[in-house]
Amino acid sequence: MTAAAIAPPPADLPTDALRRRLDDPATQLAVIERAPDGRRDEHIAAMVANTPFRRLVGPSDAIERGLRRHGADTEALTEIAGLLQLFSTLAACREMDVLIEWQTRRQCPLFHVDAHPLRLLCAYLGPGLEYLDEADADRDALGRGGRAPGRDPVCRGGPQTVRRVAHQAVALFKGTGWPGNAGRGLVHRSPPTSPRCPRLVLRIDVRQ
Repeated sequence: MTAAAIAPPPADLPTDALRRRLDDPATQLAVIERAPDGRRDEHIAAMVANTPFRRLVGPSDAIERGLRRHGADTEALTEIAGLLQLFSTLAACREMDVLIEWQTRRQCPLFHVDAHPLRLLCAYLGPGLEYLDEADADRDALGRGGRAPGRDPVCRGGPQTVRRVAHQAVALFKGTGWPGNAGRGLVHRSPPTSPRCPRLVLRIDVRQ
């Protein structure tokens, strides 16, 4: 991964503290808790009302152009560009894959670990990411989970041990591609999602 070539993240995002947390080998997830704000999700929802935003983002000048072409207003631009800058700094990457979309079905129903170095997820509307603490995850059972509720053998303690990131909180979680993280990575899955209970999600990945 090369050094980031975009502007520093906003001062209100705790970049240094997050980097120290992610550098801890025992840490697989760092969360920025934020109070829900109806205006925040309205601005993001308006931007992708008709089509998802899916883009490879490079230097900072390309961020604003791409978002504005997709209909982002000033508030949406500030929110997304700030998170892109934060992610680029933490992951020390120049290029990122960005997706903003409405989801009406459960994308990944089984507990699993990703191969990426780092991923950012934020559910502006709908439930947030579901995950397991290390003590509650049977890594030997990964890939053998059932789709019926409560029947995933990866979850040692049953459904009551499944944790969830709050909506509008920002989740940064490591995969096996993070330096020194082979055989680890956050054990997670998508929450239940349906046309009656959709999710509005921002996802940022390191461009591999």
